[in-house]
Amino acid sequence: ELASVNAIDLLVNDVNLGFVGAINRALKDVPTGDVVLLNADTIVAPGFVDRLAAVARSAPNIGTVTPFSNNGDIFSFPTPNDVNPMPSYEELLAIDRFASAVGVGDAIDVPSGIGFCLYVTRDCLDSIGGLSEDFDRGYLEDVDFCLRARAKGFRNVCAPSVYVGHHGSKSFQNEKRSLVLRNLGVLDQRFPTYRRECRAFEIADPLRPARVALERALPWPA
Repeated sequence: ELASVNAIDLLVNDVNLGFVGAINRALKDVPTGDVVLLNADTIVAPGFVDRLAAVARSAPNIGTVTPFSNNGDIFSFPTPNDVNPMPSYEELLAIDRFASAVGVGDAIDVPSGIGFCLYVTRDCLDSIGGLSEDFDRGYLEDVDFCLRARAKGFRNVCAPSVYVGHHGSKSFQNEKRSLVLRNLGVLDQRFPTYRRECRAFEIADPLRPARVALERALPWPA
């Protein structure tokens, strides 16, 4: 319906290209401007793109920006590295509103972003190119992209001023474990220190102050 009134450009693949193939095809059709990779099982609040963009533009070397989410590994709120319950739409809007108030302007460095909602600057995209075709369906190609970006001098940051709902694991369900293990092997070969860095990040927990600030701002227990 939106495409029929020229409100959006809609690309339809004749065959299933998979996540990476579909994203890379779309990226080729968007030669200018920043981009947002957004999973189909997410729910966003109004203005989320502009607020991600503001964080991305807060420093010239930021390449990717990832928001807080109920289900986003290190970006999960209130409990990191966990699948927190999906809020109702009204709750999501409220959490996002309070996040915008307490986290505005913050850009917290992270090892890599996550593709459930990944803002990518044009400079970063032009420097790195598309997603790698070496990963099996659906997992860790976003991490590989972010690590390649970091190797080129770009920063991956979290925007705690934005909150995106994410159901998660809807596409592959019971296949998730085998896909993750296979793709971890590819990632380990390319970036052998990444998993150790992630463990150190989780112990240090640089996102904790932002989570605590948001928890305190909410009028109900997180």
